[in-house]
Amino acid sequence: MKIVKILLLFIFFTSCEYFTLTSFKDWKEKSDISKESSFIEMVDVVGGESIIQQQTVFFTNFQIGKYEVTYAQWYKIRQWASDRGYSIASLGSEGDDGTAGNPPTSGNNEPVTLINWRSAIVWCNALSEYEGFKPIYYTDAGFTNILKSCDATAMTALPVQGSQDYPYVNWKANGYRLPTVVEWEYAGRGGQQNRGCKYAGSNDLDEAGWSVINATNTNNVGLKKPNELGAFDMTGNAAEFCYEWKPYNNNNLWFGGFDPISLEFPDDAGVTNAQRFVTGGDFSASETSCRVGRKTKLAPEAGANNLGFRVARRKVPYGG
Repeated sequence: MKIVKILLLFIFFTSCEYFTLTSFKDWKEKSDISKESSFIEMVDVVGGESIIQQQTVFFTNFQIGKYEVTYAQWYKIRQWASDRGYSIASLGSEGDDGTAGNPPTSGNNEPVTLINWRSAIVWCNALSEYEGFKPIYYTDAGFTNILKSCDATAMTALPVQGSQDYPYVNWKANGYRLPTVVEWEYAGRGGQQNRGCKYAGSNDLDEAGWSVINATNTNNVGLKKPNELGAFDMTGNAAEFCYEWKPYNNNNLWFGGFDPISLEFPDDAGVTNAQRFVTGGDFSASETSCRVGRKTKLAPEAGANNLGFRVARRKVPYGG
């Protein structure tokens, strides 16, 4: 009987030690993930009411990238994702003149370019999983199948919902995503701190960003003056993808005028135009094209050496 008790005690304490070590391992892994999240620096954007494109828009609090996504960040997450079932079409380039897909070099703080819209949203999903957040883009309405792959084939027909060009979007999730066009403009203007500047944070284009007046190529992020929120390069350097399809009526941002938590596509979305908004201007852009609020468009399968993106997410507690 005494031997049985000793054996039971041994099993009990061994089990406790195992579960304690396992719990510690789980905690450490989660702790490490939360520490790694600092490699994507975000700035807080306080919500409120604002006039965007002559429409009154109401925002809840959100966050937007302090910098454009750099090639080093892109490369790290893309490599991580490729080992976990992701297939991201674009290799990405280190600024405007890098070699697509090569390991980062001394220029690794330049924005990633040569990525298409599809690759940007799939990369956002991978980043969300890497950091332990809930992804945003899915192939099903129940938000169970994460969008993990995309290609660069030309779109020849209007996309079906759940596809790489028209994913189901869980706006209430806490992961990373592309900003909506009105979020981008609101943040670019400084949010509630908006001082009415022509460019992001300044009326002086040379002070605000890299453009045709002071650059012939992309530069490392964060070298110019930040805007009122502390976000850099929202004028020039690399232009940036936003989420929405460009409306066929440029005066009617039909689904760009809502807080993204309740944002949905209209029934006639993309009937005549399925290209994506691009904004912010770039190193080759004119003074007019660099003004906050100016936009252009690009097909979701296309990329360019002057085009990148920055991320956004809901402002919620970690794991919320």
